[in-house]
Amino acid sequence: MELGTLCKDGSERRLIQYCGYASKCGSSSIVVTQAKTGQMVEGKAQFQVTISNSCECPQSDVLIGCLGFNSVGPWPNPSIFRKLRDSSCGVNNGKRIVRGSPVKFTYAWDYPSDLPVVGARARCS
Repeated sequence: MELGTLCKDGSERRLIQYCGYASKCGSSSIVVTQAKTGQMVEGKAQFQVTISNSCECPQSDVLIGCLGFNSVGPWPNPSIFRKLRDSSCGVNNGKRIVRGSPVKFTYAWDYPSDLPVVGARARCS
């Protein structure tokens, strides 16, 4: 939706958030997927994690639960995936994740880690 266009209810709005998109966005719009890359690191399977935003609005301050997360070989780039506390990790240094531009990183372990989304903030303005 472009600025100054009609919302679904027929009213004209200048900002996306006033059309109700911000209220529909949040942690449920952040999608975390994992897939084996086919590579092995120190005898462990390598996984690629993709964190994407399905919302019209960019989202920032994305937090992922990472209790028990571990990796052999190189640790994910901390500007992409950083442990904040014992059980949560920040994504993309808190910067916006825009729909269609996912954040990706790899790690290697015996099995895929449980990485639930625990928080995100929609930024429609």
